[in-house]
Amino acid sequence: MSKELEILQAVKSRIQTYLELADSQVVVNDWPEVDKMRANVMVYVVPDRIEIVEGAINSDNCKLISKIYVLVRGTAIEYALHDCLDYWSKIHGSIITDATLGGSVAMVKIVDADIYPAVLTNTSGVEITMEAIYERGAVLLPGEFPPGEYVIPIGG
Repeated sequence: MSKELEILQAVKSRIQTYLELADSQVVVNDWPEVDKMRANVMVYVVPDRIEIVEGAINSDNCKLISKIYVLVRGTAIEYALHDCLDYWSKIHGSIITDATLGGSVAMVKIVDADIYPAVLTNTSGVEITMEAIYERGAVLLPGEFPPGEYVIPIGG
């Protein structure tokens, strides 16, 4: 599993725990579709882009920018919006409680949130932008060595 997918899965786990949602209500790598929502509350965690923050010989510091979509439907807009903002608050709190996701990344932070009071009839949503800073090591093929490391024959 890639480092990026590990980060998204860790965020999913954190959201499930803090929002007390079922596994099927928090989806990774799938775009939100209101018509295909399996429950009245759904959370989608989707990667947006990766930026190289700082490069080195053997590794890069990367920034994974992701979107977290929270959709609430099935009630009057004012209540759905209230629920969306409550979920936004819980997601934000879950991230700042442990900004390293248990030590798996250097830092995770919520950058902003766009509020959509009426996505469709009786559905409200919040689009949250999250950034995760992490280190990506070099991927070496068999027989390759990192720069500065060599095989020294033993004995002669």
